[in-house]
Amino acid sequence: MEKRTKAVQLTKIWRSIQSFLLKQQRLFGRISDSSVPLFWFELIANPGQIGACLPSSKTLSNTIAKQVNPNPQGFVLELGGGTGAVTHALLKNGISPGKLIVIERSSAMVRYLRHQFPNVRIIQCNAQDAKTYLQEEWRHISHVVSGLPICSLPKPVVHELIDSLSELVKNGAKYTHFTYKRKNHQMHQVNFMQREKKTYVLRNIPFAMVETFSKVDRNYSA
Repeated sequence: MEKRTKAVQLTKIWRSIQSFLLKQQRLFGRISDSSVPLFWFELIANPGQIGACLPSSKTLSNTIAKQVNPNPQGFVLELGGGTGAVTHALLKNGISPGKLIVIERSSAMVRYLRHQFPNVRIIQCNAQDAKTYLQEEWRHISHVVSGLPICSLPKPVVHELIDSLSELVKNGAKYTHFTYKRKNHQMHQVNFMQREKKTYVLRNIPFAMVETFSKVDRNYSA
């Protein structure tokens, strides 16, 4: 009985904290110029949607951005814009704002991104639903950059993402993501993709690995 009472009390406390964070999150998304508190609010309120304990370091963001051609023939699609660390790096690396499209689920982060990058198209939706919002641009995407926590997402969501990526990669798009695992089995087992480059980033908490995939070359040997 005591355990049940304590559990109920803890649940009430957590709900109160979560409610407070969500209220602060909405307010914060409108008025703050700092991304770190927003990141923490989102991490605590929605831990399953955040794959890291800290925002990406500049070193990691720059490493990701350097995988992308600064003069792409088509659009660059960023999945999971977060607080804009990679978005900023992509623009700094030469990507035109008109060529960059960012997908983000969190309403607070979307407000923040739109404030920080007014000339970039920011779409609020789940990554697996991106095609619905990009009917005209879908065939003209030349590179996909993902900041999503692939390893911690539910398998059905990962399968939906892979289905979307398969269409893009088979049309010639490249795919870049970062991971904290030495091998992301979900991506390495996709038979239409080959990893063409990997880079370890030690100046990040935790250490990360950036991987870029492309359409399988039948003359390629792993």
